Amino acid sequence: PAISPDGRVVAYAAGNSARMRIYLRPVRGGRTIPLSTDTATVETQPRWSPDGEQILYLSRGGVWTASSLGGAARQVVVPSARSDVVSATWSRTGDSIAVVRGDSLLVFSADGRGSRFVTTSLEWHSCAWSPTRDELACVAGNRDYVLLGQSFGNLLPSAIVVVSLAG
Repeated sequence: PAISPDGRVVAYAAGNSARMRIYLRPVRGGRTIPLSTDTATVETQPRWSPDGEQILYLSRGGVWTASSLGGAARQVVVPSARSDVVSATWSRTGDSIAVVRGDSLLVFSADGRGSRFVTTSLEWHSCAWSPTRDELACVAGNRDYVLLGQSFGNLLPSAIVVVSLAG
């Protein structure tokens, strides 16, 4: 789950490994609303943009964004021919997205038009930007912990890695 920047709404994924959707629900209770109208896919790992206007999530091997008020989703990062995206998160300013795809850590512009390779990443996931935007902290190991399927769950050891984005 992810709580909106204003603390009023929670976004979360619910369903099963064949059909999982992102839902929005007011923290103080109320009606649960699906983020998208796509009912034939698996949507996971919702993340609010810093301004609370958009929600980033993983689906169909890539990264998608949708307005937090609903509407059409837009793919901003496509899967590569070799591997799917396993983790994505907004920068603190909302202009970039850190992505783990296969064995690579990349930074994409929020509109998906440009990217740069940062480093090789062995089973990294669940990254978070530093407040100064010059470093990323990621979990290394146990990537299956966040992926749907038979291996879902915290089964193996992991570590925290901090990566400088300056090189």
